[in-house]
Amino acid sequence: MLRNDERILDAAVDVLANQGWGGFNVASVARKANLSHPAVKDRFPSRSASAQRIWVHRLGERFDPAMEAILALVDDDGNTANAAQLQDAFQPWLRPNAELRASAELLVGAHHGAKLFEAMDGALGAMLRTACTPSRQTSETVATQRAYLAILAFGFAFLSHRAGQRRCDYDREFEAIADAFAHPTDPQELPLQRHVRTIDKLKFDTGHDEHDALLRATLELVAEHGYHDVTIDDFAQAIGVTKGFIFARYETKAQLFLDASQRQRAMSLEANLADISAIAANHGNGVAEAATIIRLLHPSLYRLRALDLEQLQLLWHDDALAASENERLDRFGKDYAKRRPDATPEQVEAHVHLSRAVGVGLDMLPLFIPKAHKLPYDVITVPLHERPSSTN
Repeated sequence: MLRNDERILDAAVDVLANQGWGGFNVASVARKANLSHPAVKDRFPSRSASAQRIWVHRLGERFDPAMEAILALVDDDGNTANAAQLQDAFQPWLRPNAELRASAELLVGAHHGAKLFEAMDGALGAMLRTACTPSRQTSETVATQRAYLAILAFGFAFLSHRAGQRRCDYDREFEAIADAFAHPTDPQELPLQRHVRTIDKLKFDTGHDEHDALLRATLELVAEHGYHDVTIDDFAQAIGVTKGFIFARYETKAQLFLDASQRQRAMSLEANLADISAIAANHGNGVAEAATIIRLLHPSLYRLRALDLEQLQLLWHDDALAASENERLDRFGKDYAKRRPDATPEQVEAHVHLSRAVGVGLDMLPLFIPKAHKLPYDVITVPLHERPSSTN
């Protein structure tokens, strides 16, 4: 029996890592394990129960110590790791295996699955809150530095499907982080970043009220329940139209979700860039980045963060979407290369990958630390941007 349990867990991790949550079910695990459907069903009675079991008996046992090693890079006395120590601790995240890719799938699901979140929160969440909450033992600066490292680790996990495809040289990136950690600035009062578009305030303009309502309902339902657990029927019922109304405009659920997502991202990007640019012009790039981090961590943006991860998860297993994302990141890399002509292609790719990791890592931290937005991230971002050899 124990041998079969390990066999099933091995198969489940493989299916999650390579087929994703959308391809994960009793049948796919049974095929991979070369066991009968009933044998797997007895242990995995439902997808949600399966996810919880996999995390408790396999993935959490690997993920939690790796995160603990990251948090230990800053001690309670404010002593911080050097660049080599940072890079060494992050190696499991930079060279991802199947278990890290499978963990990323379940981390997305934790936004919608209460039991899965409870399984994660018991050890991982408690560890993060202890390490990243200011106390008598832990200064505000130390808590913030640890939170930043946790954001980066989560981000690398979410990009684990991409990381192995690119050659990166992280030396300069980790040198910059180590230097910023060794020379933190004092916290300052930050300007507000006001124009993040929450889902309910998105104003679509298709020229048809019901079509606008459909786009908004699609994003709301996916953010609330997850892409794989909602259907065209759910979208139709939410706004009181027939499925025919939807299929007259979209051939598949994926087309509908992607159209809604592209419109939403375009609107959000336009508003956010204007806000960030204004702050940067008046206060500097470091302050602008800190203000953005704090705003994106705010509890009110819970559904927007969940939606962002659902959008990211979809492209992990879609070659066309992954190619589109890589093209977008390549453009970002070319822009960075123009600003830093001394950077090698491997250094450019490292900067792109790390910057993207911070962006998506922000989607995870508040799930475990609801007060993460109260930390002064400018103690990190200001020295990162103002150092003479800044990589930003």
